[in-house]
Amino acid sequence: MLLLLLAGQAVRTAIVTTQEERRPALARAVWPSYPPLLFNQALAGIGAAAREGRAPDPGLLADIERGSLGAPLAVEPLLVKATAQLAAGQSQPAEALLRAAVRQDPRAPAARFLLADLYIRQERLGDAMIQLTALDRRVGGISNGFAPAVARYLGQPGALPKVAPVLASNPPLRRAVLQELSTDAKADPLLLALARRGDLAEVWLAQAFERLLAAGNIPAARALYAKAGGAPTGGLTRWSGSDQGGPLTWRFNPSPSGAIESQAGGPMQIIYYGREEATLAVHLLLLPPGNYVLDQRVTGEVPAGTLEWRLVCVSDSRSLGVVPVASGAGRGALTIPANCPAQRLQLFGRPGEFPKTINAAISSVTLQQAGAAR
Repeated sequence: MLLLLLAGQAVRTAIVTTQEERRPALARAVWPSYPPLLFNQALAGIGAAAREGRAPDPGLLADIERGSLGAPLAVEPLLVKATAQLAAGQSQPAEALLRAAVRQDPRAPAARFLLADLYIRQERLGDAMIQLTALDRRVGGISNGFAPAVARYLGQPGALPKVAPVLASNPPLRRAVLQELSTDAKADPLLLALARRGDLAEVWLAQAFERLLAAGNIPAARALYAKAGGAPTGGLTRWSGSDQGGPLTWRFNPSPSGAIESQAGGPMQIIYYGREEATLAVHLLLLPPGNYVLDQRVTGEVPAGTLEWRLVCVSDSRSLGVVPVASGAGRGALTIPANCPAQRLQLFGRPGEFPKTINAAISSVTLQQAGAAR
């Protein structure tokens, strides 16, 4: 008889644990008082009430009390009560319960997550980072979810000195926060303050840099670039085979239309299939106004009208000139007007009369003021 009872209990446990997410009605019917099932249902109900801005159903707390009788060491009862109190605006007793849950099970992530969220909303960044650091050890990258809240907090007077050391100690969170700030023009002073040498290849830096260029704020773009370790001369650079040079270097755009491969000291290898228009490479420039000469050296067959260099103004995308790409040594004239402080040089491909795959190599390309070019 005992073996039969144990076998029945095992079957019931297996059904509930495997069907709880896929078929919750079946799980409830098989074992309505199963503690984890009660805990999860209560947490889901309280979360829904919080999203709707209402107090949780008192019956949920009764459910958790019933579940705790079958699992006296579980932290879920503490979490459910704390969540209910947070939803009711009772932060002090909620914090006490969450801290008790952490003491009871230091490895459980839910209590630390809720504590971190509470501390950030209370502007207790040091306490929040203790919880986030522990969370990242258990669940990598979870602190990134708090980046919007930290970014908003940074906008308050006096927040920067408190947050900067916290971000320095948590690189993933720092990167996520800077990504949040990179699209906000009001956050430019914060970006400059938080930028540091080694940030040149970061996505957030490129986004902020291009946004500043598009707005015509060249001094701020240069300052941010320099703080990240760049020395922005603003001219055309040699490709390096990597993207570590920052936004004032070459960017290659692989696509179904074609691709470019490059190595430091080697040529720029081009494959263009000639079926549709494509921008194959881009280089941002901060050149002063004047007349310029683009020199290039190309090997391989390049049909006329298929590849060309286009110089456009960053702020309004107006064309500043076009230089065709052709086999051998070639040059062309370009002019930068006074009202275009930032430019973009593009290697552009377009289909010819008879589409054909182009395999070519650009061994050099330079852009110099007309008086300096030879």
